[in-house]
Amino acid sequence: MSTIIPVPKKYTASCLDDHGPIVLICVVMKTIERFVLTFLKSIIDPLLDRFQFAYRQNRYVYDAVSLGLFYVVQHLDSPDTYATVLFVDYSSVFNTIIPSKLFEKIQNVGVPQPMCLWILDFLLKPQVVKIGGNLSSSVTSSTGMPQGFVLSPMLYPLFTHVCVSCHESTKL
Repeated sequence: MSTIIPVPKKYTASCLDDHGPIVLICVVMKTIERFVLTFLKSIIDPLLDRFQFAYRQNRYVYDAVSLGLFYVVQHLDSPDTYATVLFVDYSSVFNTIIPSKLFEKIQNVGVPQPMCLWILDFLLKPQVVKIGGNLSSSVTSSTGMPQGFVLSPMLYPLFTHVCVSCHESTKL
């Protein structure tokens, strides 16, 4: 069973939406996750789109904005051209993951089935919320990936992997 604690996202949290659900994981589990993460990176990193910046090591929002600006300015240097730019901000991205769909995706890229099942089991196990000294009743969620789960930042880009550049004129 996982224990979730609400942690304020802002300095002054005034409502429930101002809190992020952080899962408490024991040190042994976090250590196991780091070994799994190293293995998953060897499989998943080569598959990800080169323009995928979110949740990737040594890639930042500034890199995405700078590269986007470079391509737009370069394109607009030509006469009679225009550029269309779409910015997407996924709020609460970890809450939108559907574990069964994630299971299919990680299995399809060659992650061994026992590891896929272990990840799915972790995502679907019962959870309780702890506020102060009070615990909620146990609930099993069918959506979402816990923040604080070491693998979450690696698995999210795989979940959105279908959104890739598929035309040579598409730069980002």
